[in-house]
Amino acid sequence: MTYRQGDPLFHQINDILPAAKLETDQMFSAPSDTTMSPLDEFIANTAIINTLAGKYTEGMPAAIASLVVLGYVSAIESYFRTLIRKLINLDHRIRDAYGNHSLLYSSVIHHKPTMLPEALLEETVFSNKDAIESAYKILASRGRCDEQLSVALMRYEKVCEIRHCCVHRFGRLGVKNARSLGIIDHKHLLEHAFTPSEAQIEDIATACNNVVLEFNRALFRELLKNIAIGKEYRAWTWKWQKDRPRFQKYYELFATSRRVPASPKIHEIYKEYARAFSKAKRYREATAEPEVMIGLHTSK
Repeated sequence: MTYRQGDPLFHQINDILPAAKLETDQMFSAPSDTTMSPLDEFIANTAIINTLAGKYTEGMPAAIASLVVLGYVSAIESYFRTLIRKLINLDHRIRDAYGNHSLLYSSVIHHKPTMLPEALLEETVFSNKDAIESAYKILASRGRCDEQLSVALMRYEKVCEIRHCCVHRFGRLGVKNARSLGIIDHKHLLEHAFTPSEAQIEDIATACNNVVLEFNRALFRELLKNIAIGKEYRAWTWKWQKDRPRFQKYYELFATSRRVPASPKIHEIYKEYARAFSKAKRYREATAEPEVMIGLHTSK
C-alpha cells in the first residue's frame, strides 16, 4: 500500500495509487470501414456488444448488464450522428435546414469539410425521444413520425431512463427515473439495483434495434416522397439509367447488407418508387406512397 509521506495518520484512511499517465492522444484510432451505411455500422457495433453479453450464459452480472445498455444507446447515438452528417453532405435541402446552426471556431479550423456536419451535433444527445423526433422533423421537411416509429420511440425512452440509472447511479433507480417509468409501478423499487434477466436484456436490445430500424425505414420513405412530390419533382426522369447515380446515393445511405433479410435490390426499390410517383407532378396529384421498405422488420 502507498501513503503520502509526512501526512498525519488521520489523513491516511486509505492508500493511493501511482498517478495515471492518461496519454489520451494514444487512445483513438481511425475507423476500419467508413463505407458502411449508418444502419450497417450500427449493426456491426451492436454485434460486438452482443458478443460481450453472450459470454454470460448462466446469469449476467449487473455491471455487465449496465454496460450492455450503455453500449446499445451509444451505438444508437452514433447511428444518428453518422446518418445526419452524411445526409447534410448529400442533400442540399437538409443542408439548408441546418444552415442556421452554429459551429465552434475550432471545428472549422480542425475538421475536414465533410466532417463539419458532425460538429453541428456536438451539443445534441440522442438518448431521449424528443431529440430524435426533432431530428426527424428537420430531416423529413417537417414530416411527423408515423405510428410505428412513435411506438418504437416510446419504448426507447424507457431504455434511456434505465441508461440514466446505469450512468449516474450505478444501476440504482432514482425518483426522477421512477416517475418517468411510472411511479405507481416503480415506487417500491426506489434505490433498487438494475438486475435484468437474460430475456429482459434481449427485450432492451430489441427496443434499441427497433428505434433505429423504424427511423431508417420511415426517413428513407419520407425523403424519397419529398423529392418526388415537392419542388424538385423534376429531379427524376423516371428512367433507370439516368436516375441511377442519384438514387444510388440515397439507397446506399439507408440500405443494409448485414441484416437478414438484407435490403431489396436497388432496381427493385426504384421500380416501386417510379410506379408510385412517376405520374405525381405535385403533392395533390400523388395518389400513393411507395412500399420502399429497406429490408426492415416491423417493431414488436
